[in-house]
Amino acid sequence: MIRTLFCLIVILFIVNCEQVIVDEHGIFELKNGTDNHKYHELTEILRKISILRGINAVLEWDQQVMMPTKGSGARAEHLAEISGILHERETDPKIGELLTSLESELHTLDAYEAANVKLTRKDYDRKTKLSKDLAEKRAKLSSEGFNTWVEARKTNNFEMFAPILTQWVALQKEIANLIDPSRDAYDVLLDDYEPGTSGQEIDNIFSQLKTELIPLVAAVRRSNSQVDDSTLLEQVYSTKTQEELSRKIASEVVGFDFSKGRLDSSAHPFSLGVDTDDVRITTRLRNNSLLSGLRCTVHEAGHALYEVNLNKKYKGQTVQRYIGVAIHESQSLFWERHILMGTHFWDKWYPHIKDLFGLKASKEIMFKSVNKVNFDNLIRVEADELTYPLHVILRFEIERELFNGTINVNELPKIWGERMEKYLGIKPSNDSNGVLQDVHWGSGYFGYFPTYTLGALYAAQIAAHPTISGWVRENDYNSIINWLRDNVHSKGSVTMTSEQLIKDATGEKLNPSYFINHLRSKYKSIYDLE
Repeated sequence: MIRTLFCLIVILFIVNCEQVIVDEHGIFELKNGTDNHKYHELTEILRKISILRGINAVLEWDQQVMMPTKGSGARAEHLAEISGILHERETDPKIGELLTSLESELHTLDAYEAANVKLTRKDYDRKTKLSKDLAEKRAKLSSEGFNTWVEARKTNNFEMFAPILTQWVALQKEIANLIDPSRDAYDVLLDDYEPGTSGQEIDNIFSQLKTELIPLVAAVRRSNSQVDDSTLLEQVYSTKTQEELSRKIASEVVGFDFSKGRLDSSAHPFSLGVDTDDVRITTRLRNNSLLSGLRCTVHEAGHALYEVNLNKKYKGQTVQRYIGVAIHESQSLFWERHILMGTHFWDKWYPHIKDLFGLKASKEIMFKSVNKVNFDNLIRVEADELTYPLHVILRFEIERELFNGTINVNELPKIWGERMEKYLGIKPSNDSNGVLQDVHWGSGYFGYFPTYTLGALYAAQIAAHPTISGWVRENDYNSIINWLRDNVHSKGSVTMTSEQLIKDATGEKLNPSYFINHLRSKYKSIYDLE
């Protein structure tokens, strides 16, 4: 009894004087870190904000996966209330006071702590520079914009949507000017998704891609060796068996831990991180398409792996979060395109999948089918790996030109059709399959599109790393997972930019050649090009 009391006193003393970690065996370990009380006060505020974000995430997941239809009204109230509380906490003047004090003491903090202060300052400034009226105006336009987009797409009526888009461009320019009047408005918006990059840097990269991909797509189209996947399309695939396979591959290939997450079905597959110990993914399974379900599952599991492996030492802190949308996308695309869509995966998994479904298609057909180019596809979300970047580049160019004033909203359907024909050799017959097909602009998400293709470039560069490529050939998934955890996931946002993260991880800055060579090598082989 006396010994127990003594231990409790010692523990209480330690807790009051130092940061403590309790490991899985219940052992207390001292954690090295700053003794700056202001810094600890800031981290506690951020930790509580992250708890609110977790609550918000659970509500959003439930809304998309489990909630009954008639619960939408109440759920809107729940989310609005949480959103209001979050905004109050995130713009609390106390955060600003602590940041101002800590910014003069950065030399006393370690690299992660200093980055935490800098990143929190950036977030705080972006949020507090917007007035309540402007924030409400943006929220209202987002709701109105989404609903108008849905109706405009349904009725193929761009004229209905054009006024909303015009309002969004004006509003986002106003917001960008408030945040940083010294920078190009589009560059400020890009910062929300890909910190530290600029429209000009992206344009330079995308110009290289256009030079290489437009003629490659044309050559594949002319090939006499087109992919015949009729044997695969003839079969019906039990969705129950597909779910079993999805769970097995998510676990044994991508390393998805079902004690820290779950897999459900939804109309639109997504991943959502509530906490590093609670990451949820959804997939979409169809009985006439085996490969699309597998791709959905592996893609979302790749996102989830990133969330699970974020550095727990900095739980709830700004520095813990992922570095940017492009790197997050690279983690899903690495597993989808460089593992699932690679030859080595099918060497290992084809016998099992064949037995499960009684496949008529050969291993070669399975590999070629998952990589098949759909030349006549007009829709970005249904595009194949080869043509997808050109869909993104078109959107990026239009966004940038809208914001620098070289084109106006009313010209978009015409410009869209012309560039689709120039880049992909096809032209939409209506606006619903053209300029109205994406939800992004109705919700004000300008600057998001380029992250999809930047993510593909980062994924290709990681896959080309000599160590990783060796493990890919050997189907050594555990070694790949450990490398990604140590070199990407656990780094969070400490490097401040994706460019620095990829340089630290692979030894060089972003190099589009890896992506170009990946596509050229794969599709020249599949389509027997010289």
